[in-house]
Amino acid sequence: MPSPFPGMDPYLEDPAHWRGVHAALIVACYETLNALLPDGFIARIEERLTILTPERSILPDVSVHRVAPMPAVPKTVAVIGDAPARVRASLLEVPQRFIEIVSLSEPEEIITAIEFLSLSNKTPGDGREEYVRKQQRLLRSSTHLLEIDLLRAGRHTVAATKEDLEAIFGHWDYVVSLHRAGEGAECDAWARTLRQVLPTVPIPLTAEVPDVRLDVQALLDHVWDHGPFRKTLAYRDQPFPPLNEEDTAWADALLKARGLR
Repeated sequence: MPSPFPGMDPYLEDPAHWRGVHAALIVACYETLNALLPDGFIARIEERLTILTPERSILPDVSVHRVAPMPAVPKTVAVIGDAPARVRASLLEVPQRFIEIVSLSEPEEIITAIEFLSLSNKTPGDGREEYVRKQQRLLRSSTHLLEIDLLRAGRHTVAATKEDLEAIFGHWDYVVSLHRAGEGAECDAWARTLRQVLPTVPIPLTAEVPDVRLDVQALLDHVWDHGPFRKTLAYRDQPFPPLNEEDTAWADALLKARGLR
């Protein structure tokens, strides 16, 4: 049984599910691209680590690993009044995965970077700050940047500006932003509502090699079909984050028609 929704399934956005969805999307995209890319090009999964302190580690979309603290170094402390206790800081490593396309002839030169945005990318804090720094660096580089945002929650983060998207598309829920290297502040964008099928987008390579096409909806369908979601999604409840009033009524009718409510 496929997902009951024609495009993005809003029930997948819940933090309880998104961590697995995010990881599966990256793997599905990696496999799909390596089947599509012409000879001489490969896609690879890469990872960056963000160091967080425990009070800023509420990131349900990523796995969190504690970094072993450095051995305490004994120090002589002059006792003046109340002597301090020397304790160890607790640090957390948060891995964030993404895809890079490279040429086999120059594997250190990244041709295209592909990001599926996570909750940590869109939530104020260290993860978002690090992501935005990387984004801005790529926008000024010779690397193409494709950003896929399938999350309604959080701050607007993709390079395509929210103001321009609203002016062109009006209301939208999900967006894909493509910045081609050397095009300054210009981006291509595909915005979709909950009721629409997700787009098929170009993946740029080099000037001599034509774009390949990535079907974002097919990726999501693959993840849904090969995941546990038909067993775990509670369609009788409201999704999180909640839908607006009109989409709630539309989703309720859709799920009732499929016997899920």
